[in-house]
Amino acid sequence: PLTHFAALVARIRNLPGVVEAIPRVEGEVMAIDRGVARGALLRGMRLEDLEARPNLAKGIVAGRLADIAANGGLVLGERLRRDLGVGIGGVLTLLSPRGGGDQPIEPVSADFDVDASFSVRMQEIDSSYIFMPLDAAQNYFNLQPNQVTALDLLLADTDAASAVALAVQKELGANYRVGNWLQRNAA
Repeated sequence: PLTHFAALVARIRNLPGVVEAIPRVEGEVMAIDRGVARGALLRGMRLEDLEARPNLAKGIVAGRLADIAANGGLVLGERLRRDLGVGIGGVLTLLSPRGGGDQPIEPVSADFDVDASFSVRMQEIDSSYIFMPLDAAQNYFNLQPNQVTALDLLLADTDAASAVALAVQKELGANYRVGNWLQRNAA
């Protein structure tokens, strides 16, 4: 995990071309409701960062994005919600592995309220993404309050992603892995 992420955010925000640096916690989970299970990508983000993403904030199709802050609930992609058959106000079980290396791998599960669903009209996202508050994700993945797993950077010019990534790598040093959307979507 990235420790003391607030200091990293402050350093990165000052780099040319960077509009915003958004901390997130991310991990793969199995989402389960009444015997139906689907693999999903769980992202924990601050509510203000979720609300600042227009395609997500404007893509709420059921429930309210603001409700997740009150109880640490979930916002599911609409297609995933329908595939699982869980309704708004329902309870979803998340299961993920813990351990590895010299530790035994053990499943950890927790139940969460489903507070909203969204559609950004991209099947890959609508069928596999779950969002939750950053602090709830830190707790679920057993991280400290000053730890996240990644920072997302919003840029003034998306075509400058490679140049900004090089600047970020230079600023942070070799102990950090930096990538960009061009690398992730090379195919």
